[in-house]
Amino acid sequence: MASNTIWRGFLTTIMIGLVLFVANYHVPLSGTKTITYDFRGPDGTISHAYPVARVRDMARQNGRTYRPMIEDPVYVDVKTLLPYRVARIDLIFQNTTSIPLAVGMKRAGGTPSFDLKSVEEAPTEGGWSRGSVLFDLSTASYYNGKYTFAFSVPGLRTERPGQGEVRLSQMRLILERPPLSWDDILTLWKNF
Repeated sequence: MASNTIWRGFLTTIMIGLVLFVANYHVPLSGTKTITYDFRGPDGTISHAYPVARVRDMARQNGRTYRPMIEDPVYVDVKTLLPYRVARIDLIFQNTTSIPLAVGMKRAGGTPSFDLKSVEEAPTEGGWSRGSVLFDLSTASYYNGKYTFAFSVPGLRTERPGQGEVRLSQMRLILERPPLSWDDILTLWKNF
């Protein structure tokens, strides 16, 4: 009898710990969520880069895998259970064009428009560049629990061969919001 009570208590503790672990992954208690994405395909939080006709299959160079962007623009959707206030995107990429890479956040409103920001490039080892952009998500489109971001090199088109490509290797997305509150928990409860 006592051993059944101990087992039930043990299993209950394990289940509560697992639920808290999963909940903290999707809605961090601290308010900061970091996602690393390698452009291979959807990972449950970040979609595949689309439209697929504008990106080629994965390739490898200098020890890095990457997805070549051959036409402008390319988008990814980021799913979140609650809205965030700030997004920082850190990229590792190669730009073989003469036009700077820009990253954009889809703005709220009826007509689709993007807040485009040039990526400040800092060369790293092996010919790859590292760059960051920061967005205030208070003006972002947050629809059906997702944000949309664009990668843009204006004028990049497949019909002009020899123009180059942008090789997207890795994206680290850091989302920030205030720490989880009771209002957030009630919002999550209503949405389920």
